[in-house]
Amino acid sequence: MKILLIEDEPPAARRLRKLLDRLLEDLGEWGRIPAEIDWSGDPDAAMAEVAKNPDLIFLDLNLGGFNTLEWLRQSKLPADKVIIVSADSRYCDEAFALGVFAYLSKPLDEEQLRRHLERYVKARNLIA
Repeated sequence: MKILLIEDEPPAARRLRKLLDRLLEDLGEWGRIPAEIDWSGDPDAAMAEVAKNPDLIFLDLNLGGFNTLEWLRQSKLPADKVIIVSADSRYCDEAFALGVFAYLSKPLDEEQLRRHLERYVKARNLIA
C-alpha cells in the first residue's frame, strides 16, 4: 500500500509515520500490510507526490496558511482517498461534504487510527 503524508510539521509527520508503521505490522484480520510511506511538507511538492497515485493520503488541514480544503473543492486531490488530520474540528462537516474518507483529531488516538485503517483497507479491498 502506498501512503502519502502531507504535513508541514516534521515532528507531527514522524509521529504519524511511527504510528502507521506500528499499526500496519498487525492490522486485524489482514496481519502485516506492506506499506511505502512518503512524506511531503510543501503543498507544491505534495501535488507531484499525489500524481504518483498513492492508495491513501493523510492530509494536515493547515499547511502554514495554505487552504487544503480548497484543493479538495477544486478536485486536485482524490478526496475519497484522504484522511484529514487536524487539531481543528471546525471544518469536519465541510471536509466530509467534499468526500473525505475520515477526519482524525490531533493528538491522534491510536485505536481510532487503527479502526479507520481497517475500514479503509476493507472498503478499498487493498488486501486480497
